[in-house]
Amino acid sequence: MYKTLLGVITALMLTVGPMTAAPMPIVPDLDQLTNALSTFAAETPKALPFAAGAGIDWSQAYIGNLIDGNFPFIHLGVGAQVGATTIPSASVVPLLGLIRLKLPPGLAFLPLPFVVANARLGGLIIPFDIGIKAGFLPQNLQNALPGYTFGYQNFGIDARFPLVRENFLLPTISVGGGLSLMRAMVQADKLAQDVVVTTSALPGRELTLTAPTLIMELGAYNVEAKIQISKNILWLFTPYLGASVAYGKGTAQASLESTIADSSGDLSYWKNHGLNIDPRGIHRQGEFGSLALKAYGGMSLDVLILKVDAQAMYDILSEAMGASIGVRLQL
Repeated sequence: MYKTLLGVITALMLTVGPMTAAPMPIVPDLDQLTNALSTFAAETPKALPFAAGAGIDWSQAYIGNLIDGNFPFIHLGVGAQVGATTIPSASVVPLLGLIRLKLPPGLAFLPLPFVVANARLGGLIIPFDIGIKAGFLPQNLQNALPGYTFGYQNFGIDARFPLVRENFLLPTISVGGGLSLMRAMVQADKLAQDVVVTTSALPGRELTLTAPTLIMELGAYNVEAKIQISKNILWLFTPYLGASVAYGKGTAQASLESTIADSSGDLSYWKNHGLNIDPRGIHRQGEFGSLALKAYGGMSLDVLILKVDAQAMYDILSEAMGASIGVRLQL
């Protein structure tokens, strides 16, 4: 699963193109730099609460109590899920342009991959079940793609309560809620060229970042209430539909970390005109709290205790999309 995640990220990085040495430094205008940083910080967080909530929903709306009289009498499962949600490409195009990386024309969204291990346990006495998910990138994969460093974490928990239990005619309907947390990071290691910022207001004035490192950090939490319906067909397929309303907050920070020098020896001009400069470099952070209205659904193939689950999801408000496939062993 982690190799799959890295493969998706690698494909994305190869899409925008490798970093190559240039004989001349990158020379953005001050307005171009502040616009790139501001666009990333302002627009990227809007889709992140939706992304945080992915990876915990299973095809069955309710798996049953841990121990009960319904076959197979014990109800629990463990598995893994891999997929991706999306962020708008317009939020990162100006930032990528600063280091001469380009996206293919017409690409409206970028994938934000996720991979989690998940488990679900039936409740005791009171009818409910509890799900958990945990995802992270192992150390040996964080630097597997030359020139980049990756980081990823995703954790969550939910509980569901049955409103209607499945029988020959009726589907299962459940309601529930949960909490998810997500963090991701992509670091383009030291560029082969310097970045020299200029300004038309002061011709000849330059701010030089020596071979900077570009770091994009994403984070979000999501508090969600949901309803789901599912129905097993011929003991082989379980189609399902669900909807949720959630409140969450996403954060995004873009950094160009480097030693910084101003041609006049005074950084105050740049600080007063939109650049957040500290000893590590230039940074811009934004956050956005919002509601998400998610619709999701799919179907699992059920072969005895093996379940292969395909799912699609859509956030009506941010227009972010997602898809995943999961495999689990479930009683």
